[in-house]
Amino acid sequence: MLEIERKDFFDVLGSRRSIRYFKPWKPVEPEKLEAILQAARIASHMGNANSVQAIVFSDKETKEKLKPVVSTFNVAIIDMAPVILIWFLDRDTWYKEGVAEHLAELYKAGAINPSHGWSTDFILNAAKPRLTSFPTEAVDFMLSCESGMAMAQAQLTAVALGLGVCSFAGVGPKIAEIFGLPDHCRFVWGMAIGYPAEDPLTGGQRKRKPFEKIYFKDRYGNAMSSDPKVVNMLMELNMIQPEAKLTPQRLEEINAVSRMVGLPERTD
Repeated sequence: MLEIERKDFFDVLGSRRSIRYFKPWKPVEPEKLEAILQAARIASHMGNANSVQAIVFSDKETKEKLKPVVSTFNVAIIDMAPVILIWFLDRDTWYKEGVAEHLAELYKAGAINPSHGWSTDFILNAAKPRLTSFPTEAVDFMLSCESGMAMAQAQLTAVALGLGVCSFAGVGPKIAEIFGLPDHCRFVWGMAIGYPAEDPLTGGQRKRKPFEKIYFKDRYGNAMSSDPKVVNMLMELNMIQPEAKLTPQRLEEINAVSRMVGLPERTD
């Protein structure tokens, strides 16, 4: 049975952090790992192509191969995390499997309908030739966006299950070589998963730009106003939490965890 630590959706959203300290001695249960992957599987996928895929591994030998092709500040994360996911997209699900066939499945299920201009004839004679004529750059862009949606659902599921997650980038061609990705596949992102050795709440919610700086009404530059009543409600739901600060408690935690796993302590 799955042990669920956080059951409230807003609390899950607010309590997500990029965890950089894991308990390497505590493995991730297979059922929790499957739940994370199932969450990604059912995420939104353009044309229902399911182009977002992943390789799962935990052995030290593969970690050693991966570490030289990621940024140095991600090496410790990869060392500590019991499980690593390598997310990639598969263009063959778009071009060769046939995005039209996936659309036809949606039509048969009633997910897309004549009310929006869909028909079997339109899918085969209009949508199919248009979509499969897109250059790989355009398809990669669309499928990379879908990768983000799938990864977000995976992250949030991990948080709900009491796990921590941190995503990391790497040298795509080298990673493709390590994991045997064929030419029609493209590495998107790595993801470390494990039980946090740091308390997400002690770390605080990471600072973000003000609402009015990133959202606009009707046109660019016309700031959209945030409603204090909504903010207060979201704070009560634990979605908006106290902002991260380097408090004495946080500093003590960072150094204690660093000592425990043999990493340098913070002295500034």
